[in-house]
Amino acid sequence: FEDWSAGMPLNWGKGYCVYGAQDLAISQSTDSLDGNYSAIVNSTASYCGIYSDSIDVSPGNTVTLTFLGKSGTSGNTYYAGIASDDYNHQSFIEGWESEWAKKTVTFVVPQAVSKVHVAMGIGYNDAHNPVTTSFDNVRVIKS
Repeated sequence: FEDWSAGMPLNWGKGYCVYGAQDLAISQSTDSLDGNYSAIVNSTASYCGIYSDSIDVSPGNTVTLTFLGKSGTSGNTYYAGIASDDYNHQSFIEGWESEWAKKTVTFVVPQAVSKVHVAMGIGYNDAHNPVTTSFDNVRVIKS
């Protein structure tokens, strides 16, 4: 998340919130373990965040996502994963650590899927209080 334009990391878009208010905010932070910047996701809602531009894939490819994640709000979870652009096929992981934690998600591309993307953000927020989640060092490898 080193390069930003118009308030967003380059090659990333702002998603929507599945449950709750559409008050998603993205910001750049110097709290980073790799490079100079990380991305912070803020909201009072649940399951909302950012998504990468589409990545071209072929059936049978293995796509591996590695990243650093942390919850800035006690008791809050975050999610990250890889999904087909229509979300019919996906692999996600949740975390809740208050310090940076390295996570890995693997996705084997099924038949009829030619594009995937990375999605990451705030997990379940039952109290609908303001919560913060941070991400850093996002890497995607196709094999």
